[in-house]
Amino acid sequence: CGFGSVSKLNFIPICLLPLIVLKGYRFKLIYIGGTVLVFMLLFLPAISNLPKFFAWISNLTFNTGIHGKTDLSMFDPSIFFQNIFIIFSKDIFLFIICLMIILVLILSLILKTEKRSEHDEVIHRNERKILFAIILTIVFQILVVAKNYLPYAQYYIVPSLMLSITGFAFLISFSLKTFKIFSNINSSKIYSGAIVIVILFSAYEINHSFDEATEFRDEACKINDLIKQHSKSDLVIPSVGTANEDCTLALCTMYGYGGSRNSIYRSFFSKKTSSNIFHNFWENKLFTLSDDTDIRKVISGTNKIVVQLMSVTSIEMIIKMLKEDFNIEVKDWKLILKNGNEESIYEIYLK
Repeated sequence: CGFGSVSKLNFIPICLLPLIVLKGYRFKLIYIGGTVLVFMLLFLPAISNLPKFFAWISNLTFNTGIHGKTDLSMFDPSIFFQNIFIIFSKDIFLFIICLMIILVLILSLILKTEKRSEHDEVIHRNERKILFAIILTIVFQILVVAKNYLPYAQYYIVPSLMLSITGFAFLISFSLKTFKIFSNINSSKIYSGAIVIVILFSAYEINHSFDEATEFRDEACKINDLIKQHSKSDLVIPSVGTANEDCTLALCTMYGYGGSRNSIYRSFFSKKTSSNIFHNFWENKLFTLSDDTDIRKVISGTNKIVVQLMSVTSIEMIIKMLKEDFNIEVKDWKLILKNGNEESIYEIYLK
């Protein structure tokens, strides 16, 4: 859990699972202490960025927008619940498993069951506890992610998607021991049927994901081909996060991911990219790969710039940033293309 949490913050809700399942305060304290210790040890390489880490946590907790960085609005319950709906609608299997676990746990408390041996009763209680821990963990993670969720970012809930399979297995075992309707049914047939269902659903999801990725790729190529045409004559400023090929290299250096070699990478990448000025949409700032580039001077030296933006970045944000950061006034702007991935190209005419 320490390793998972230091790798990705959205893993932290999973830490609830063993905390609930473990018996006794002694083992719970050992688990918490061990998790914290491993987290701190693995965090040491990034200890110099501790202030940024806490700022990141603060943004995610109190702000809205992508990664809590863009000031779109205060907490909006309607958007929050809409995001929860999107999360479940994008993975029906997760929704069905969560619903079934909740219903089975409720029914197991309401319906009278036959007396069991002490051994079977212990197993039954343990499985109920595990199911409760799984559903609580999944719900908690979805509630945490839903605040800053993006429609294309289903990977934020990968731990919950994995837990849904574990929940399905325990759900079958618990139901077989709880409800009389399953008393005369061969359990192997139930498990075999469950495996077939998972395989069929997985095959459908793989095919759907392939079609979705193919469409995404084609739309990305369409907008990149147009950007390459503009880059021959215009000053092009792509936003990191778009499908623009140069942005991949720019992202590697944007927050100093290269460590002590970051300046070397910046110098090398600046010779490999057709664009030298990039937009950091998380902070609505411009940055460059070359220390020799004066952003204001470069932009002021032309009467038109071309920007490539993500769906979460508006042209109004760019205009505001140009005015506040560089005192550059915009005379007019025009939308050139908006593709199926919600990326857009704008021509901005400067005064």
